[in-house]
Amino acid sequence: MTRIGIVGHRFFATEDINRFVYEQCSSVLKILKTSGYNNIVALSAMAEGSDTIFLKAAISLNIPFEIIRPFEQYVQDFTSVFSRNRYLLLQRSATKEIRLPYFHRSEDAYFDAMKWVVTNSHVLIAVWDCKEGRGRGGTSDAIKLAVESNDDWVHIDVTDRSTKFYLKKISISNKSA
Repeated sequence: MTRIGIVGHRFFATEDINRFVYEQCSSVLKILKTSGYNNIVALSAMAEGSDTIFLKAAISLNIPFEIIRPFEQYVQDFTSVFSRNRYLLLQRSATKEIRLPYFHRSEDAYFDAMKWVVTNSHVLIAVWDCKEGRGRGGTSDAIKLAVESNDDWVHIDVTDRSTKFYLKKISISNKSA
């Protein structure tokens, strides 16, 4: 089994960027699926933005997914009826849910969820603008952890709209996916 995890930004300025992220997540998953990564399972903390866009792409490709819940009251992070219903649907559709031991939202809960996704992924997809995060446990921290661990990762850059592959197992041209 090959676990493909996601980390990335929660909110994007335009619907055009949302579309770009979805198309790139779909494309990366297809490339990995046909390039020797077998029995793919998607991993996500299901946050708004990159995480849910990635899961939508995985579902469209019939890729099963596992989720991590950072804290017990996580559903409260989803403030609109639409986002809360999507969260609950994704939660019910997951093949497995890991629950961290936190009850309330905290920087530690988010950090540990990010760390779980990174350390349990064979390939990490990072949807990132190349800027440092505002707090502990953001996308830049996830990438630092993946690079320090010499893990495979894919960078979907929402600033210059490119996708770069940093994989040891296979060679893929570092152009848009």
